[in-house]
Amino acid sequence: MIDTNLIVIDGLPGSGKTTTAEWLTAQLQQHDIQLVYLSEYDTQHPLWWYQYWDGNNYLTPDFDNIPIGTFIQQSLSAWKGFVNLSHQLVLAESVFFQNAVAMFLMGGATSSQLMKYARTVQEIVQVLNPVLIYFRQNDIPNALQKICTIRGREFENELVENMESFPYLKQHNLKGLDSVAMLWNDIHKLTDDIFAESKIQKLAIDVSKEDWSDYRQRILDFLEL
Repeated sequence: MIDTNLIVIDGLPGSGKTTTAEWLTAQLQQHDIQLVYLSEYDTQHPLWWYQYWDGNNYLTPDFDNIPIGTFIQQSLSAWKGFVNLSHQLVLAESVFFQNAVAMFLMGGATSSQLMKYARTVQEIVQVLNPVLIYFRQNDIPNALQKICTIRGREFENELVENMESFPYLKQHNLKGLDSVAMLWNDIHKLTDDIFAESKIQKLAIDVSKEDWSDYRQRILDFLEL
C-alpha cells in the first residue's frame, strides 16, 4: 500500500464518508494491515478541540463566549498531540474539513484564518505522510435536500435549528433550509480552495452520480491496494 500513517476521508455531511470509511477499514484488514478507525462520533476522539460529549449528549462549541482563535489554537494543539502519539496507521473521517474548517467558519472564522489553519495542520501532520480523500458535491442545494428527504423531517428540523444557533447564520441574518444551503456552499468553496492548495497526497471524487463501485475502485487504485 501507499506509504502513509494517516488516511483522511472528508467532505460535507451525507457525502458517504462514514460508509466509505467502514468499507475501507474492512479492505485494509483483509490485507492484514493493522489500523485504528476514528469515527467522527467517537466519544474518545483525540482531535476534538472542545468538550463535545458530556456523557449523555453531544454539545456545540460555545462560540458566543469563547473567541474563535482560542478554538483554532486548541485544535492545533490536539493535532500536535495526535502526531506525537500516533505510531500506527489511522483512518479518520471528517477531521480536516467537516469537524474543523467547516465548524470554525460557522463559528465566525474568516477564510484567511482558515487557509492559514489548514496550512499549519498540514505542516504538523507531514511526518505521517497523510493522504486525503475528498468527496465533493457540485449541486449543494440538491445534495442537502436529498439528505433531508432520506433522513426525514425530524432530521431537517434539527439541522436547521442547530445551524441557526451558530454565529455565521446569525451574522448574515439567515434562517431556514435555504440558509443552510448557502452556508454549505460557502464551506464547499473554502474546502475546494484548501484542497487545491494542499501539498499532501490527495484524491478528489465528485460523488454526485453515486457510482460507488467506480469511486471505491478509484480509492483502491489511489492507495495502491
